[in-house]
Amino acid sequence: MPTVSSPLLTPHRAEAAGYVGLCVALLSLVAEVLYISFTYDAWSAQGQSADGLVPAMFSLMGWAAKYAVVVAFILLFVYRQHLAAAGRAIAGGLQPARFALFFAAHLAAYACLLAMTALVFPPGDARAGVPGLYYAGWLAAALATGGLWCLVVVRWSQLVDFLAGQWRVLLLALLAAAVVVVFSLASQRGWDLLSGATFSLAASLLHLVNPDLLFLYPEKKLIGLGDFIAEVGPPCSGLEGIGLVTVFVGLYLYLERDSLRFPRALALFPLGAAVIWLLNGVRIAALVAIGHYWSPQVAIGGFHSQAGWITFILVSLGVLWLANNLRFFHRAPRAVAAPLNLPVATLLPLIALLAVTLLDSALVAQFNTWYPLRVLVVAGVLAWVWRPLALFPYRPNPLLLPVAVLVAVLWVALLGSDAQADAAFQSSLDALGPWGGWWLALRIVGTVVTVPIAEELAFRAYLLCRLSGEEVSVRGAVRFSWVAVVVSSLAFGFLHSAWLAGTLAGLCYALLRLRTRHVGDAILCHALTNGLLVVFALATGSWSLL
Repeated sequence: MPTVSSPLLTPHRAEAAGYVGLCVALLSLVAEVLYISFTYDAWSAQGQSADGLVPAMFSLMGWAAKYAVVVAFILLFVYRQHLAAAGRAIAGGLQPARFALFFAAHLAAYACLLAMTALVFPPGDARAGVPGLYYAGWLAAALATGGLWCLVVVRWSQLVDFLAGQWRVLLLALLAAAVVVVFSLASQRGWDLLSGATFSLAASLLHLVNPDLLFLYPEKKLIGLGDFIAEVGPPCSGLEGIGLVTVFVGLYLYLERDSLRFPRALALFPLGAAVIWLLNGVRIAALVAIGHYWSPQVAIGGFHSQAGWITFILVSLGVLWLANNLRFFHRAPRAVAAPLNLPVATLLPLIALLAVTLLDSALVAQFNTWYPLRVLVVAGVLAWVWRPLALFPYRPNPLLLPVAVLVAVLWVALLGSDAQADAAFQSSLDALGPWGGWWLALRIVGTVVTVPIAEELAFRAYLLCRLSGEEVSVRGAVRFSWVAVVVSSLAFGFLHSAWLAGTLAGLCYALLRLRTRHVGDAILCHALTNGLLVVFALATGSWSLL
């Protein structure tokens, strides 16, 4: 696989730049999928009349998307031991000019896809009159978006070689996913098998929440709280989730058959099925509770679209963890895991932060009620990796004080104030009642403590060192490199919605890290900057700055 040949980049820096490009491509893909799935609900199109071949085919796109997700998950599981090597190979082969060209083309195709999606999913009753040409345009834009993203990370010849060499594994994944589709179809016809139990479970959970507002109509499978009522249809029976977990467990047992102890390992089948069915009932109850207490838009949009997949992933990972860590399922004791190394320890907090951010985005519309979850998860990860980080002994450098003030002033000057956003934030905060103070306290802790530590470890301890051609370190001199400073700061800026202010802040923190020779100064400076912004927001009500 070719390597980057830019004269401005040494091989080590080129590899690090390749990793940055790969991360940008992956994060962009995740963000694009989440945005379009939260904004437009394809479920509403499935009941439309399909006049013509293309609209009829489009009515099956929900199944096709579900099938593709299952295939992708199975392939990731099968190749899980080769993902690190594949990532290194892809990162080493990314060429900046080619990456920029295809990534720009991919973003243009995605913009076309958003435009076509708005036409295919118009509001209200206009959906019934969507021309067939719009469906064809949507399909073309979707194929172009996906194909160009693949070409961002690999060459066409590499993709063809992979498909030719791994067709047996791909066929296995396709067949396994087909079993899931069969279970999904069975859930439509076999709804009565689990309907009573699933409906009763969800009703019992909601009875614990608020029995006075509980609405039940078992004959029509209607359930609700107050004025929010949902129909529990056949797809909610739980059979589809049971099918997903059954396929996953079966695939795991086949791949790990040499190390597992049979017939004990077969207990994973009923265990996984029972857990995902129980969580399916919890999901239905949570959807109704969210629709009544928080937002109907969140309930029928983001949560309805993503909660099922989140549940499946959590159950699958849980089953995998149990199977790998309990001696009961293995012929011989498992090897003790090696301790965390410094590069991994510097990345894990930010990875945890991004993961929880994606998760809680399925539960909110505008005001992030679940923000405290980010604080708790990142704090837990930091406690786990604190020892290998070895940040102490540490003595703050006085230079961090003026840098923190400078960044805070730049942030306020560039972002200004958004009266509408500030008022909406204050209104949502007031709506929390007595819990608003606790929420705000944890929001401040996250802004001033956990976020600065997680971000500075990733960008100023890991990425800056890697791009400079140095080993990852939290203390000591790092060779100065404009490429390292600029690229790491741009990556930091793109992580924030205010990308220009974020990039300038990243430049200041990077230069401070190089000057003071300890990442602790960048962390403390970042924390002080955010603390100043918190004080400013509390004094003026400019919550949009946070």
